[in-house]
Amino acid sequence: MKNSLVIFLIAFGLTIGFHFLLAERMFGLAFIFFVLLGLLAILGVAAFAKGFHNGWAFLFLIPVAFTLIAELLYANEVVHRLGFFIPFISLAFFAYWLTAEHEPLKTLKSFWPISFFVETIFPFLGLGKMFSGESYSKHIWQVVLGLIIAVPFLFIFGSLFASADPLFGQSISHFFNTENIGPLLGKLSRDGIVGVFFLAFGWTMFTRVHAHRGKITIERNWNIIRHPLMLDTFLIVLNVFFLIFLGYQAVYFFGGAAMIQLQGITYASYAREGFFQLLMVGALVFLLSSAIYRTSRIQRFLTCLLITTLIVETGVILASALKRLILYVQAYGLTVSRSWAMIVILFIAAILILLIMSLWRRFQFSTLAKISFLSTLIFFSFVLLFNMEGFVARWNIQRFLHQQSSTLDVSYLEHLSSDALPELADFSIQSWPTVITDRALVQTTLKNARLNLLERSKDWRNLVWSDYRALTALESFK
Repeated sequence: MKNSLVIFLIAFGLTIGFHFLLAERMFGLAFIFFVLLGLLAILGVAAFAKGFHNGWAFLFLIPVAFTLIAELLYANEVVHRLGFFIPFISLAFFAYWLTAEHEPLKTLKSFWPISFFVETIFPFLGLGKMFSGESYSKHIWQVVLGLIIAVPFLFIFGSLFASADPLFGQSISHFFNTENIGPLLGKLSRDGIVGVFFLAFGWTMFTRVHAHRGKITIERNWNIIRHPLMLDTFLIVLNVFFLIFLGYQAVYFFGGAAMIQLQGITYASYAREGFFQLLMVGALVFLLSSAIYRTSRIQRFLTCLLITTLIVETGVILASALKRLILYVQAYGLTVSRSWAMIVILFIAAILILLIMSLWRRFQFSTLAKISFLSTLIFFSFVLLFNMEGFVARWNIQRFLHQQSSTLDVSYLEHLSSDALPELADFSIQSWPTVITDRALVQTTLKNARLNLLERSKDWRNLVWSDYRALTALESFK
């Protein structure tokens, strides 16, 4: 009874936090406070269950910390969207491994056993035991019976109070208005489902500590590649095909812009049409090499050499993709999406280098998987700390002011978030080398942006530091 009550109270508090913080605004201070509340709930359940089994699980809080700082600082969509998923993924792994049976990180085979998915995505399997027991059932039915008896009295006293106080009566009438009852029931249903999930998740954490049931595992035969000759033939074919493609790319890579233009191909078509395909090639090579690494263990020197060659060829392809992107930026300017594309290229290259090191140093695949997964969470959450939109706006503006470009896409800059508004406000009062647009139009846009920020700042849950910086920069645009 005591255990169930504590878990219920923690889940109920988290549900209240969800209703007032996260349900209708998934960014800003509201999001930060809810994530912190969720972290406190996880720590509370673990402390109550005395389940601090794996101290290394706190590594998953590093991306949570980076993401929350980014959410506090910036208002751009990338931070809001990517920053929404990283904390919850990290907290899910943190909650599982904090309360799972003790296992050193060095000997851990996988971060994601089957039990992780079962107990995280669908934690309701053990919820029935929370309500089992004869004495406990009696308490539940007594509470339900008390609520049923209280309902008619609530109506009686409610009507009396409504008659005695016009303001209270007006609130009651508004509450039971037919226009409001539908959305109200929808919100209550939503909160109820979320609350049951929190309850089941907390109870699963608690029972994971005390049941000592271990991890759910499924026997697999990963050694599906039994013929080394078949594997080497497959890799040789891929390497030959990649070399042919690289030979074709070298003509354009070393020929430069002149060679591209001689073929009647514009910067835009050359850089844009093939970039994402080459990026996908890098990702697929990593997945393919990892799968071979996992299934065959790559014991033979020739197999290891062929995979290394394939990865090196992929590195050259990624360099080609990066050059295409740089050509595109030089011709048309920098955008947020192009900045993130460069970051993704560099990250894939780093992961491929890690894969080569793992191959030749004979690391266990589990070591590679753990390092890659944690590095991904930490890296991208860390990148969110950088003011990408402010950098993009400043880069394009400075490039235009120094006459390195004859055009400036002001309409694009105006549609960025408050992260870029200080740069745009400073630009609006400077001397422009050419007349690119109506200065009054830019200043009108900034005035409207200031009014929108003032309106949004009325609800503290929406606030981020960029909004404050933007309001300060736009103080003169009243």
